[in-house]
Amino acid sequence: PPGTYKDVMGNHICTSCDEGMTTMTYGTTQDECVCAAGHFINETFDCEACPVNTYNPVDLATGRDSCLPCTFRFFQPSTGRAECVPQNVDISPMVSDESRIV
Repeated sequence: PPGTYKDVMGNHICTSCDEGMTTMTYGTTQDECVCAAGHFINETFDCEACPVNTYNPVDLATGRDSCLPCTFRFFQPSTGRAECVPQNVDISPMVSDESRIV
């Protein structure tokens, strides 16, 4: 399955790519593990997780600029994510009508 490869051709055991990596197709070798969504290829050609409050929705991204900031009313509390999550925004009035001073 995606995210795995075979060490030895013909065996039935798949090995997972390193953390933050995936494969683009089935039946691959370890050399075909690439940076997964939520990660990017850094200047030393390693996969690095996108920082908190950013995301990267695509595999094979290159550079920290691939990590996009979360948009208004969304956030991402974890590193290495492919999407941001909605904030729970309380839209109730700051002061209720009954407590207003007249």
